[in-house]
Amino acid sequence: RDVEALQPGSERALRMIWGRARIRLRDATPVAGVDITIHGHTLVDAPVFRANALFLETGAFLSGGRLTVRCLDDLERDGAGFRLPVA
Repeated sequence: RDVEALQPGSERALRMIWGRARIRLRDATPVAGVDITIHGHTLVDAPVFRANALFLETGAFLSGGRLTVRCLDDLERDGAGFRLPVA
């Protein structure tokens, strides 16, 4: 799937930008053609990977929420994509 071939505003483009199925359905299928994708705007308790998709929105905008920041150089590759280093 060629990202550059997407028509701006098309249903497919909007689903790629705003879709939440991967995190909702716990889809561990890697996103083809890229090393990593980074996602926000979908709350998670702690940063989580689904193959090469990193979800890190921990609710900094909420009262009592927290900001999550990750250094991409610290991410570690494994057979299925990336993982967060063990602290």
